[in-house]
Amino acid sequence: MPARHIFTSIPIVGKLQSTRSQLMISFLCVVAVIMLSTAAIAYPLLLQNIKETAESYVQESTLLASKNLDAELAQIDETFQRITLDDEVQRLLSKAKQNVYISIDERLAMRNVLNRQLIFSEHVNSAELYDERAQALYPLYNQKLGEMIGEGNVLSAIANPNRTLWMRSEENDGELIAVRHVRRLEDWTAGGNILFHVKQSVFQNQTAAQNQNDFVYLVYDENGKLLNTTFDPVKPELHDFENAKVTKWQGKRFYSMVHTSGATGWTMVSLVPADKIERPVQLLRNVLYISAGIGGGTALILSVLLSLLITRPLNHVRRVMKFSQMGEFQVNEVIYFNREVNELNRTYNKMVNRIQFLINEVYEKERLSNISKIKALQAQINPHFLFNTLEALNWYLRNKDDDESADLIVSLSDLFRYTSGRSSKSDIAFLTEEIQHVERYLTLMGLRLQERLKYSIDVEASIGGYQVPRLLLQPIVENAVYHGVETQNEESRLSITVRSTEDTLLIIVWNNGQAIPTDRLEEIHKHLAALEATTGGRIGMGLSNVHERIKLMYGNEYGVSVESDNHHGTQVTLTLPYSQKEVSE
Repeated sequence: MPARHIFTSIPIVGKLQSTRSQLMISFLCVVAVIMLSTAAIAYPLLLQNIKETAESYVQESTLLASKNLDAELAQIDETFQRITLDDEVQRLLSKAKQNVYISIDERLAMRNVLNRQLIFSEHVNSAELYDERAQALYPLYNQKLGEMIGEGNVLSAIANPNRTLWMRSEENDGELIAVRHVRRLEDWTAGGNILFHVKQSVFQNQTAAQNQNDFVYLVYDENGKLLNTTFDPVKPELHDFENAKVTKWQGKRFYSMVHTSGATGWTMVSLVPADKIERPVQLLRNVLYISAGIGGGTALILSVLLSLLITRPLNHVRRVMKFSQMGEFQVNEVIYFNREVNELNRTYNKMVNRIQFLINEVYEKERLSNISKIKALQAQINPHFLFNTLEALNWYLRNKDDDESADLIVSLSDLFRYTSGRSSKSDIAFLTEEIQHVERYLTLMGLRLQERLKYSIDVEASIGGYQVPRLLLQPIVENAVYHGVETQNEESRLSITVRSTEDTLLIIVWNNGQAIPTDRLEEIHKHLAALEATTGGRIGMGLSNVHERIKLMYGNEYGVSVESDNHHGTQVTLTLPYSQKEVSE
């Protein structure tokens, strides 16, 4: 007996060969693939979305707490300022500087002066006043400021008179010390220092305001020293959280959110229990398990029901299908009494419609492809027609003895030819060609701007044959004309200077127009440093494009730099590598 017949004689194999069993198994497999594919795609996306939403909420809470803390610290800084400007404080510091005897009554009078100002800040316990030699003026004790906070901190406060120096109290762990240098108003010389004893409530009020009792908040100064924590038993270092999104601490997993204040330089770290963020993930996983069970059971029931509807081979439908083998794709409009046959017939009709759709789609794509080819051939003719028209206009003007207008037409034609790349198929051009192209552009701009535009071009004679990327200068010069010249009503100057060093080529475009605003200039510097030049963003397509092309061609050490102020105008410098050996004669 052949092996095939032996194999099919096995009872279970014989059952699997039935249409009913094959349909049921196929349907279950399809449903399983769909459910697994959906779960494989949806679960990671939903998981990421849930985590991002939770992390975003925690980040916003951290940012809000940090901003509230900045506001409280700003109030303390205002209290410092009021004390600094107080006439009695200034008078006492002046007497101390001039070595004039200060009585005990005068020093005690400082209590009322300081307390009068401290009523505006609920977080300051007390204040102390020291002369320029760091000797206490109030309260009445002989301890120097350096003995309390360290000589290094005293020097740091003097070196930064416009900032408040913060530190934890060595004597009272629940208290902060804030020190600020005071200058005498009469001659702006060093006068002394003011010291505040600040309550820890300045931190606690901000974290409690977030109503997140299970969060752990830590605050570090600009030097990474811990100033406050809501989890007292442990005092971790800042570097433990800077490079880790998930931290294991005290046997628990935490998500760490770090925010550094731009006003104080302090860093606030929020530690969120991982189970708080991942709790919705667990819920999502359970829902998927339940859905999979329900879906699997439903699929099994449906597969059995559908397989029971299939009966004998469908001869009529099979005969209709044979027409498709001969290329006659016709929809079978017959409605059968047998529902199983109708289902198969509908499937066949869908297949025929899909095939017809694909045939029409292929035909349409072929037709559009032919149209595109025709348009491409026409596009090759259009620039040629434009250049021929400009050439005809040039000779017409010369026949009219209008040589000036004819020269402008020639400049415009050369400008179009160079820009469209018809003058050369290469992406590289000689520096001389780039300068000539820019000069043609400036000539055309001079016709429109007339006396408002004065320009000069200074290029070393020995470097004209050096090769640079095509259309490197025009975007920069165009920006200078648009932003620096057109915005002015009076005469504006623009210069292009090209210089070389031993290994660097510098192309400097300068104009004396209105300076770029400071915030806008900082934004340009930030984008250029970050190499975000693929789309131009808010820094301009031309400047961005030139900067990225230089970096892609020569490396990150080269590129574009921008300088601008009201006294010296705006200067854009292009830095390229240079070698005398690569200069063509």
